[in-house]
Amino acid sequence: WEMRNSSFDDPNNDLFIAVQPYPAPDNRSIESGTMRRNWHWDFYTEATPPGREKQIRQLDALVKVGLLEKFNALVTSADSPKEALRYRLTDKGWAASGYPGCTPCFIYGKRQFHQVVRFEPSVISNEAGFEVHEVQARVGLRSEEDLVSWARDQDVQSEFPDIKKSLEAKEVTIQVARGGGGWTEF
Repeated sequence: WEMRNSSFDDPNNDLFIAVQPYPAPDNRSIESGTMRRNWHWDFYTEATPPGREKQIRQLDALVKVGLLEKFNALVTSADSPKEALRYRLTDKGWAASGYPGCTPCFIYGKRQFHQVVRFEPSVISNEAGFEVHEVQARVGLRSEEDLVSWARDQDVQSEFPDIKKSLEAKEVTIQVARGGGGWTEF
């Protein structure tokens, strides 16, 4: 069943990180809620709101691995031009970004099936003639080799701890139905 019928190739099984969106950037290039190729975030250098340090560390870790580029920019504001740090997607970052939302999300792996932990026979039978069973399975990444190369960087893993957590398989419960000559997710 797990090899033929699981939906682990489904995009919903992508593992991704997202840059902390708050405090909001001082300026950005988002149009209609969709991230474009020329996406960028600007952070004024004159004042730093609480929480900004973590956000900048995350962005700098992504600069280090080539997903973003960082440079100084002069941004026109209502008052006067302001100096800012600008973070922009690189070609590598654009290719790694998997979701066209306002916050850059980068796919670093895909959940994989490890093993069946428990199989509860015939939990339910329905009128259509299917037997529904509950299966507990372990899923996650098998090893650090399953991570894309940039996600193996220690600074990236330090700033995005979910990457390391995904290396520890977790248990999930799946309902499967048997009938019509095979098994399928219910």
